[in-house]
Amino acid sequence: MKLWRTILLLRIVAVVAALAWHWLAADPGYLQLRIRGTTIETSVVVAIASLLLVWAVLTAVRHLLLAPLRHLREEITRVTDGKRHAGGETPMPSREWEELRTTFNQMVLQLRQAKNAHEHSERVLAERSTTVDRLLDFSQTIQGAGQADQVLSTLSQFLETELKLSGIAI
Repeated sequence: MKLWRTILLLRIVAVVAALAWHWLAADPGYLQLRIRGTTIETSVVVAIASLLLVWAVLTAVRHLLLAPLRHLREEITRVTDGKRHAGGETPMPSREWEELRTTFNQMVLQLRQAKNAHEHSERVLAERSTTVDRLLDFSQTIQGAGQADQVLSTLSQFLETELKLSGIAI
């Protein structure tokens, strides 16, 4: 359906352009601009063509300047989604953009290292929490035992195996 609307819009533009062409061919118009003492005289057709040319050049320059930023934004999106690793695939247009990409890649590596360190600390914390829970269970168990020799030998064995402590004098 969108294709038909596009075709219809193009046909309407073509009809309007044909009518405008006949109207401008009969009388191309006269345009006189005065800017601070400078007078520019031209026809309306040339003025419109000049404006369209300037618009096209500015659009091309804008695209050339913003394409690396758009590429960088896409890379940042990929990093935040976890789909990108550091390293550039596309050559950058200038040295400054290349330096920016290098800095970005260093940032990605540092973020990955921080993420790995965080995951490691979470694993260690979970292991220590499990050990503390087992120590509390052990503490409740030995409170009911009563004999000091059994408690000390069991406690020494627990401290050595679970908490990886050896050579402790009690």
